[in-house]
Amino acid sequence: MTHKFNRFLILATCFAAVSMFTAAAEQLDSLLGVSEAGGLVVGDVVFYDFGFSATCSGGTGAAATTSCSQLVSDGLITGITSDTNPTSLTISPDTANGMDGFTLGGSLKTISDGTTATTLDITLTYDAAVLGGDTVNGVSLGATFGSNGAPALPGPALSIEETVDNLTGGGFLGSLQVTDPPPSLSALIPVTVTGVTGVSVTKDIDLDSGAGSSNGFADFATSTTVTQQLSQVPEPRAYAAVMGLFLAFFFAIKRRRQQTA
Repeated sequence: MTHKFNRFLILATCFAAVSMFTAAAEQLDSLLGVSEAGGLVVGDVVFYDFGFSATCSGGTGAAATTSCSQLVSDGLITGITSDTNPTSLTISPDTANGMDGFTLGGSLKTISDGTTATTLDITLTYDAAVLGGDTVNGVSLGATFGSNGAPALPGPALSIEETVDNLTGGGFLGSLQVTDPPPSLSALIPVTVTGVTGVSVTKDIDLDSGAGSSNGFADFATSTTVTQQLSQVPEPRAYAAVMGLFLAFFFAIKRRRQQTA
């Protein structure tokens, strides 16, 4: 009995250790359009079917352009390659406070040419499905922001807005926004609809460099990270399954003890 019990503990420990592993950081462009089976698994959530597009503006006079690739070539935008290519952006697993999610990194940056603002507007879409029978009860959004600019308007600015829809049943679940200015770089919404096992997210990331220069440097705006996380709760059937396993194990031990008494 002792041998079998020790074996059970070893197997349970190994299973728990394996379940804690998450995928390493991946390039965002490698996840574009990927199905759920090939998505980024973070804890109990898989993120997949990413979509990316960007619109840009900047430059003055004959150099004025709405071409993202040209502004990247001019050194006024970093973090992407073109309006459809997010090269340099990464997706990294991020689990904190019991919430599974990811961090979008890669130093998105817009830089003024000294007289005119450079703007970058990214639309990022993706789906997220919860594994293991849990349901979603909250969605969080966060960002970090840095800038150089005089206090006078127009100055550097960051705005991220997102809408969250029910992945399986359809329907709007809520919206989140973070901004600077004023500095409000974290947001959380509860999901009050029951039985939500996945969400579909549309995220709009806007960076505005500001229109001038300050302290001898052109105005700039940069977002070094954008975070997205989901909180989950086990469904009643998941509680029942765990309780059933516990009771089965308990009665097996009790029966064994009675037989050897």
